[in-house]
Amino acid sequence: MEVGRLASLEGSLFEGLLALLDRLKGDMMGRLLEWTMREITEKAKPYCQDRWLSLPSQHDHSTLSLSSSACPIMLCVRDRLLNFHQVLSLSLFQLAWQGLAERLDNFLYQDVILSNHFSDGGAAQLQFDMTRNLFPLFGHYCKRPENFFKQNLLKKTEEDTRDWADAGDPPPESALHELGVYCLASCDVLILLNLRASWPGQ
Repeated sequence: MEVGRLASLEGSLFEGLLALLDRLKGDMMGRLLEWTMREITEKAKPYCQDRWLSLPSQHDHSTLSLSSSACPIMLCVRDRLLNFHQVLSLSLFQLAWQGLAERLDNFLYQDVILSNHFSDGGAAQLQFDMTRNLFPLFGHYCKRPENFFKQNLLKKTEEDTRDWADAGDPPPESALHELGVYCLASCDVLILLNLRASWPGQ
């Protein structure tokens, strides 16, 4: 009986300490990511204010290069990821880079995509900056970094859009899934579609 009571007491004692440790870990991780995002968003102000609507359409996407205003963002993300990798344990680093990707995804959606209107050239430039420059920074730590950036609807080319429009009237969710969009409601997608300044046939 006494042994059983002692084991129960020790179990409850350590459960409380472990719960406290988890809360402290979560709080410290949140503060770390919050500080990192403050640094990134400060460097991203010129990028958020780029003239996406006035960028000309590029028929040859091989001529695209990273937006000059995006360079400070990419350097900051690269340096912070390297620093996380060096100073954090593997399990904490996994939480850190995934948390950073989630916050970056939300930031780009709210402060770049929803806050601007896009020409075809602007949409192509944004997609190039993301897929050819931002995603590879996270690609060092996972096979498919694009899976952590789900809210970038403007990634589709005119040809993709034309194919979607010509396909008839499938259920909205089905059409979105075919385009690789899973976490946006249909009403949010309509808002995004209205941000595009030109469409095929216009």
